Amino acid sequence: MSVSEEEDWRSVSDKIIALVNSSPTSDRLRVFQEQLSLLPDHSRRMVEHFVSIALLVNASQSSDRVTMNKNFHISFITVMTLVVAIVLTAGGIYLVSISDDDAVSKIRIFGAHIETSSAGVACLGFAALTYIFTVRSALSKM
Repeated sequence: MSVSEEEDWRSVSDKIIALVNSSPTSDRLRVFQEQLSLLPDHSRRMVEHFVSIALLVNASQSSDRVTMNKNFHISFITVMTLVVAIVLTAGGIYLVSISDDDAVSKIRIFGAHIETSSAGVACLGFAALTYIFTVRSALSKM
């Protein structure tokens, strides 16, 4: 293979990759096959292998971005739940520090049951339950 033939299949491959990437996802295979059918036999196999590998690498990088994006969202939800739990804990500590927080509090959430005579302690329990259930769910999805 001469240098001009090598440059030729590389430039053809680049053009096909650009054309396939710019086409809709559902039409990419059809566009790729049509472009291959237009090529001469001596360069078709080289272009076919090169473009196939390039598209495969591109597809795997896209799926990695989706996975990173999903983990970011799960982490964000967990952090926001931690913030809510901290606010509830601070509110519970504030209510406990006030001597007149006597109130019967009953909380039933996701099968867990808390009953106390202090609204502050109920806030602390609610914060703990909320965070535990969210973290457990988030860890199972990672």
